Amino acid sequence: MYDSIKNYARIADSECICCEHPKEEIVFHVFINRDIASKVWKFFGEPMGISMQKQSIQSMIMSWWNFNTKNSMIRVICQSLPVFICWELWKFWSYVKYGHKSYFVNKICYEVTQHLKVFMNKKAYKLDPNCNWRGICNLIEAYKTRLSNRPVIWDKPPHSVIKINIDGSSLAQFGKAGIGGIATDSNGDIIMDFAKSLPYCSNNSAEIKVASFGISWREHNGINNCILEVDSMLVVKWLKGSYTTPWEFAQEVEHMKRIIERRHIKIQHFFREANIVADALAKFGSNSQHSLIANVFNSMQEMPSEARGAARMDKAQMANFKIRHSR
Repeated sequence: MYDSIKNYARIADSECICCEHPKEEIVFHVFINRDIASKVWKFFGEPMGISMQKQSIQSMIMSWWNFNTKNSMIRVICQSLPVFICWELWKFWSYVKYGHKSYFVNKICYEVTQHLKVFMNKKAYKLDPNCNWRGICNLIEAYKTRLSNRPVIWDKPPHSVIKINIDGSSLAQFGKAGIGGIATDSNGDIIMDFAKSLPYCSNNSAEIKVASFGISWREHNGINNCILEVDSMLVVKWLKGSYTTPWEFAQEVEHMKRIIERRHIKIQHFFREANIVADALAKFGSNSQHSLIANVFNSMQEMPSEARGAARMDKAQMANFKIRHSR
């Protein structure tokens, strides 16, 4: 785009050729302020009640992403539609600029709607192939989210086996991160639980660090029969070698995989709803004002109050419920 190189060279044909009153072809003009772009955004935004934000392309997209939706179908549309609009506006600009082809607002709106219908069908929201944008708006307005639930119970480990439940927490809005976990015996009694604050990092990074902490704790305490239970399926796949590990985690994951294989540690995934204690400890670690040294607790009485109730529920084998949206 011309606004990326205009500081380095003078460009002769940097004015828009498709507007009644041509302006400089910067990103804001091509995607937001151009005559056709404004009409396209208005076409899709008005039925949804989303007004034009002409400050920047970022503010326009954020007005869609932050729109207060009343059901999951509207939320998916508001998150995906700006991408399709920007793609079709870019195609239009390329056709007019380099292909010298005629391209009209109706054509852009039609193509965006087709992209949306294909995407929604892949998301299991079935839309009529012949339905136009107004029809889609009527459909999503009447759409009702159906909820399904299933009981989920944390399982005690077998006799003479120690289970370590772990979790990582990354609070992007606060710039905080932490890890937490709990080790229990076959009676559900607590052997150890911990919480630790981390410098801010991604959720995947926190999950890798807590897995490393759990395996290291097991090594230092000479525990032979051990289960490491994680609620991140991605991390389980990395540790089992089913998925290729991203390069930034590769060295640490390979080190853990060697220990897991040598010590015959069982790695398994379970639902987040059955990992409430580790989740509460990880959040406690994220919000901890202490140093980056782990806080280790050795009994139910010592552990943070945020996790104590969930630990009692697990020991009593009381169920939590996994709630899902049915489409």
